[in-house]
Amino acid sequence: PKAIQMLKANTNFSEEQIREWHVGFLRDCPTGHLTKDRFVSVYEQFYPGGKAKEFCKYA
Repeated sequence: PKAIQMLKANTNFSEEQIREWHVGFLRDCPTGHLTKDRFVSVYEQFYPGGKAKEFCKYA
């Protein structure tokens, strides 16, 4: 697909990695949409002191 080719051309990810990320995204967000609550939850995991709710206003 064109989207995978675009991602491969503009990132350092392989097609396999892109597909793995997509599977994980659909597992975590089965509707295909990342809600604000889910964004905050994921952000807090990566940046525990990062004021996720404040940052979410800009994402």
